[in-house]
Amino acid sequence: MRWVNIFTIIILFCNPGLAQDTLLATIDDTVKTDFGTYDPYHVNFEAEALQYEVEPDFSNVINFENFEFNETERDKLLQNHFVVINGTSSEYGTGYKEIYDIYSEARDKNLPQFVTTDACLHTFHKLYDKLLRTAEQEHFVQDLITMDSLICYKAIQEYDSLNTDFQRQCFRKVIAYFSVPLAIMKGDFVIPEMVKDTVTSELDLLNAHHRYVRSPLFQAYEEDYSQYKPRGHYTLNLKLERYFKAMMWHGRQTFVLNNNLTGAALYFGSWNNYRMK
Repeated sequence: MRWVNIFTIIILFCNPGLAQDTLLATIDDTVKTDFGTYDPYHVNFEAEALQYEVEPDFSNVINFENFEFNETERDKLLQNHFVVINGTSSEYGTGYKEIYDIYSEARDKNLPQFVTTDACLHTFHKLYDKLLRTAEQEHFVQDLITMDSLICYKAIQEYDSLNTDFQRQCFRKVIAYFSVPLAIMKGDFVIPEMVKDTVTSELDLLNAHHRYVRSPLFQAYEEDYSQYKPRGHYTLNLKLERYFKAMMWHGRQTFVLNNNLTGAALYFGSWNNYRMK
């Protein structure tokens, strides 16, 4: 969309009637919530900015003739001193592709610009997204593979030396748990035969994005497998897609402590008996 902002186009022609001189809400006492405590700080000030009027025919707007408005747009422009209309960028046909495109066009055409807070927020978001994406691809993906591999392979080594069926059951859950993200991220990962059926079932549900199906591994609750569908910058390439699914698995799957079907959780909590050396 294209913003035509009269505040910058006619910086000398603001309507004093639009200024707000009273607060929408007044907080006089300390407010305490679970999040924190807010102590109000009152500031007394007197507005001194010069106030101006816009003529009904826009005759005192210096570049009004450079734009075309219909009757509704003119009314909104006169009333609010800005109006939002559909974009007319010829490069993209139906509008502007990025929020900064309007600023670029205004700069190229030597038009006044009003830089709004949403543009600053969007710029920060884009910068953070780029930093995160770079860190993930260059560091976090391999770090996750390394961590999962160490734990999974150590559990496999210990499995044959266990003495009881309960211990074996617990370690099978641990092996299956770490085999899922490894199968997602590593193309050459061979799923251990002892957990192959369980891991394959989890992967099928995960890739099909089913909603609320009982987890084949944990069996104690229904999982929303639709959450494993990559989104945002994780759709840019296969490496990020796989990382997204693996991290979602780690973030959502839960070792429930109070359910008999997840005894592995209790035993996994005592990993110090079988910790890596």
